[in-house]
Parts: sequence; C-alpha cells; structure tokens
Amino acid sequence: MRRIGLLVALLFSLGLHAQKVVRFSELELFQDEFLELIDLKKEQKALYQDSLLPNAMLAADEFGELWIDLSNQLIRKRLVQPEVWEELIRLTYDIYEGEAFGNAEQMAQHLLAYAKKNPSTKIRDYIHQQYLNYSSTFSAMPMILFGAHPTRYGYFFEEGAPVYNFEMEDLYGRYREDSTQIIGANFKYYPEQDLIEGEGGTVFWSRVLSSEDDRYAELGHGTSMLKRWI
Repeated sequence: MRRIGLLVALLFSLGLHAQKVVRFSELELFQDEFLELIDLKKEQKALYQDSLLPNAMLAADEFGELWIDLSNQLIRKRLVQPEVWEELIRLTYDIYEGEAFGNAEQMAQHLLAYAKKNPSTKIRDYIHQQYLNYSSTFSAMPMILFGAHPTRYGYFFEEGAPVYNFEMEDLYGRYREDSTQIIGANFKYYPEQDLIEGEGGTVFWSRVLSSEDDRYAELGHGTSMLKRWI
C-alpha cells in the first residue's frame, strides 16, 4: 500500500511539472517559463538570458497581462521558433525606448488582435515585417521592394494599427526588371493593409520604351497597394 501511495505521489508531482511548460502564467515568471517553452539552441541561450528576456520584462512592465496574453496566443499558434521571438522582443523594446509612452503597449495590443484572426504563417511574416519597418528597412511583398531614404519618419497608431508618416522623402520600388523612384513625396505607409497613400513628388521609371527625358511625371494625390504597383 505504501508503494502505491509513493507511486501516486510521484505521478502527481510529474503532472504538476508538466503543467509548468504549457503556457505563460505571469510576467514575473516570463523569463523562466520562456526557457522551458521555447526550444533554444545552446548558442542562443546567452543572448536571451543576458539581453532579450530582460529587455522584454522591462518593456512589458506596464502591460504585463497583455504581454502574457500575446505570448500565449503565439504559443497557441505554435510559433515557438526563437527567431520569431527575437524579432518580437526587439521590436517591442525599440518602440519602448524610442517612442512616446504607451506605444509599445499599443503595438502589443495590435499584434494580439492580428494573431487572433490570422494563421501562424501570416503572424510570423507580419512580426518580421513590423520589425524590419521599425528598424528602417522598409520592405513589402516578394515582387516589390520599397525603401524610403533617408529613414526619417513619424510613427503613430490610427484605429489601433501602426502608421508610418513620411514628409518630403524619396520612395524606391522594383517590380521584376522595372524600377520606380518617387522623389520628394509626402506619404503614409499602412503595413497591415499593404498600403501607401501619398501626394506630391516626381516619379521616374527605368526600363521602359521611351526616352530618358520622358520617363518622369509630377504626382498628385494617390494610393498604392504594395501587392500591385499602380
């Protein structure tokens, strides 16, 4: 009977231990639980323990419950790849450091809403896109690449989604063998919608069947879906 009791106690303790790795519970335990939930390689552990995880705790200190909700949503979507979390943490911390108070929380809320309604592949790609955008590497669809130079922009939220605002800046695009340059334009970039809305500037094209002097136009107001350049 005693052996049966010990066996039951052992199985119960194993069950409690297994429960610890199912999901995140609270911000105070985030670092320890992260190391159990996310499969890190040996060379990645030092980066996370020494830098990324403390930065995540610092950035999320004012919205701990929201951060845990977002983290668990990613776990539910089986986004356990260290690369996804590295970009999420870097994005959140960079916004926390570089923007007005509350912007990092708004980004976390936006990503949580996005994660709830999209599959894991889209969530992963969207976090990657947001990370590149905020770090000034503006790129979009595989067939069209855009980069704004220089990388001065305003950053704010509109109806809960991030918006990047550029004034008198240049926009460069490439579609297959053709390229487009829009010089001196004012435009807003809406990453969730893959949309650029702008006005003004001069547009130049290359690799079209016309003389170089004719390959430009003065722009008024317009919009462009990044999935197709109009």
